[in-house]
Amino acid sequence: MVEDRCLIGSMSTSLQRVVVGTGTLVGATALLTEGTVVPPRSRVLGAPATVAPHPDPDAFAEGLRRGVATYVAKAARYRSDMERID
Repeated sequence: MVEDRCLIGSMSTSLQRVVVGTGTLVGATALLTEGTVVPPRSRVLGAPATVAPHPDPDAFAEGLRRGVATYVAKAARYRSDMERID
């Protein structure tokens, strides 16, 4: 289960019974092994994934918020600009 406001990197893998806490960044190609529980507002990297410390939690949270907002805006734009090609 992935909670709210998370950013999941490309090619990351989540096995069974994984919980990713609110506001977490999962790095590209990270491997979340079975039963992993990631605390909220974490940065998770590697294979197998481990929680990596972030030196400035406020800057991390703001960067994550901006990243998520960018993806949401792009999704809305792409959805509105799509047209069917037969």
